[in-house]
Amino acid sequence: MKKFTINLIFSLALFLPFSTYAWNQLAHMTIATIAYQHLNASTLTKVNTLVQAFSQEYSDMNSFVAMSYWADQERMTYGVTAYNRWHYYLHGFSTDGTPVLNTIANDSGAKIMSVAENTIKLTSVNQFDRARFMAFAINIAGDMHQPLYTSNLFSSAFPNGTNGGTNYLINYNGASVDLQSFWDSGLGLFNAAPTTQNAAAHAATITALYPPSYFGSKVSDMSAGDWANEGYKDAQQFVYTVAANSTPSAAYIQTGQQMAQQRIALAGYRLANYLNTLLP
Repeated sequence: MKKFTINLIFSLALFLPFSTYAWNQLAHMTIATIAYQHLNASTLTKVNTLVQAFSQEYSDMNSFVAMSYWADQERMTYGVTAYNRWHYYLHGFSTDGTPVLNTIANDSGAKIMSVAENTIKLTSVNQFDRARFMAFAINIAGDMHQPLYTSNLFSSAFPNGTNGGTNYLINYNGASVDLQSFWDSGLGLFNAAPTTQNAAAHAATITALYPPSYFGSKVSDMSAGDWANEGYKDAQQFVYTVAANSTPSAAYIQTGQQMAQQRIALAGYRLANYLNTLLP
């Protein structure tokens, strides 16, 4: 198992018990595909150089799209848990007056995007370290656009929070699943095999439905905190409108799938702008 040490300005002593990472592999690959298609020529050359440097250590991560799920693979395949909190920005809210605990970690996804920025843009830094932080940024940029990775519901039924939806069970296809996993799959949209062909097909469909012009000036918003707050509002206004232990309606699934596509499109466009800015 590959191990490494990253020096940060904050402590990594405590870890929250999250069970999954935002979006499944195919969804992350789709975001990366959209981003890669919107890199400018100069940035594309520099990104490809970093991908090559990364693949010297991780031979199966030999493309920008593959790097999108590296951070998740490190945890799920190799058991690396030191970076669990980097994928979240859990902003708590209550629906019935239950006290809300602060679950936004100091080393949240929004913070890590800033740390990654300071490393990726420095040509004086070792190429592999820059590439490694680019891999984190690709993944976390997607995470910050998944509503359940940016929100935490507190209620009388969940006085300690829903843990980003992992404790909030619903019924789907005859099985009990947690709400976070349901949204990780784009409410079923991304249940196909995680291949580059499927990612490209999803990217083509999504960008046709939601081109950059659909979002206006939002595509230029490079604040990961803003990205997270958008998901937080979506969670309050829609995501948790399906009752716990119930079966989501067809209308809920249809609207949720559209929301997931929009969030994935926006994540791709913003990731491209993020890298175009850092690697001009």
